[in-house]
Amino acid sequence: MTQMIWIIIAATALLLAGTTVALAGRSGRRQLAGRIAEVQPTLAVTREASTGQRTARLPRFVLIDQLFGLDRDRASDTMIPILRCAVMGALGGIAVYAVAHLLLGIDQAYAIAAAAAAGVYYARLAVAKKRGKVEDKMEDELSQALGVIIRCVRVGLPVLEGMRAAGNELPAPTGPEFRRCVDQIALGENFDTALQHMAARCTLSGYRFLAVTISLQRQTGGNLSETLDNLAETLRKRKALRLKVQALISEPMATVAVLSVLPFVVGAILMAVRPDYVMTLFTTDTGRLILGIAIVIQSVGLLVIRTLIKQTLA
Repeated sequence: MTQMIWIIIAATALLLAGTTVALAGRSGRRQLAGRIAEVQPTLAVTREASTGQRTARLPRFVLIDQLFGLDRDRASDTMIPILRCAVMGALGGIAVYAVAHLLLGIDQAYAIAAAAAAGVYYARLAVAKKRGKVEDKMEDELSQALGVIIRCVRVGLPVLEGMRAAGNELPAPTGPEFRRCVDQIALGENFDTALQHMAARCTLSGYRFLAVTISLQRQTGGNLSETLDNLAETLRKRKALRLKVQALISEPMATVAVLSVLPFVVGAILMAVRPDYVMTLFTTDTGRLILGIAIVIQSVGLLVIRTLIKQTLA
């Protein structure tokens, strides 16, 4: 009973921490909207100024953002649902506490410390996974943005108007970043500097390539539409290569998934056939120790496989 109470207390604390992080994320996104309003046209500034002034008074939980690996200045991080990541961290922490204290018999203080560390790790893992999905979306949207800019340049419009059209047509986070860059240039900021700031906020190599390409073309001249077309083709080839690598590793990933689920399936079948045989793992100290060691070994194996796959895709 005491162990169950401690588990409930730990789960409640982690969920409260997740709620706090969610509020921090909303505050950060509102502050980002206020900063964007500073470089938007007069009509947009009038519409957004009151919101920016109201949210400027709210405290920003910088330490919590850093704890979860969030950077509010990155375009991709504005799209991350932090509450879901906090819940994932809480569930991971509870699972680690149950394995460490209830199965392996580790002292409660050390188990709680391990659960807290695991909760932060799983929350950061969820943030990184969501960030990867948003960045993949941003790469796809960059190819679309280049297509819009190329068509505008070919009909005789300046590249700035092409960027404005791309910002108006594309969804977040790519569209707002292009609009922010165009508005900064319209308000007097240097063209190359505004492009570098956009590339720094997006943190993807494609945006850096775009900034360098346009800056060099402004200095040396040449056919901008052809240069941007070559850049778009390069980005498409990079994406095709990445998809090919993902297709090659899909079979090992399926094998890993099957091997991960297999122990639970076998355990469920044995529970239905011989429940007294399986309950030995839960009712005896030796059984709990063996079960805990098996879970740790499988977790380490999955972590190693994930690291190898991540290095392959890097």
